[in-house]
Amino acid sequence: MTVSTPSPSASRRIAGAPDVASQAAFAARRKTFRALHERGCFVIPNPWDVGSARYLQRVGFPALATTSAGFAFSQGLPDSGDDAVISRDRSLGYISSITAAVELPVSADFLSGYGRQPEDVAESVTRCVTSATRGGRSAQPTRTRTLARVR
Repeated sequence: MTVSTPSPSASRRIAGAPDVASQAAFAARRKTFRALHERGCFVIPNPWDVGSARYLQRVGFPALATTSAGFAFSQGLPDSGDDAVISRDRSLGYISSITAAVELPVSADFLSGYGRQPEDVAESVTRCVTSATRGGRSAQPTRTRTLARVR
């Protein structure tokens, strides 16, 4: 790991905004994920934690998909679409930990988007994508749409 002194421009950046390198990594993983879909079917396993994500990357899978059920079970909780069981913030933390741990595209199982109204789901998707961008990895904010279609 390289540690450097922040440049003067770094202090002018908006707090929490993803940097250029992170955005470039995000775009590259999004492009890879789209290419996988264009080629046809592929196997996409579900890591339930950072260790399983790293293992699945090491054995050669081209992409990963988070699992709300697997994460809930690994925490000793039931699988549920109920925000009271696994909160949006806890789910985002899990997704972010997976995307930060690997250099693969990551599809995110984000339950129902943590909202009943479209604007609530939009806020959740934005937070999910932002957390993935900060981690420098790709995420798919819903089960049925690829990130490329959402953006």
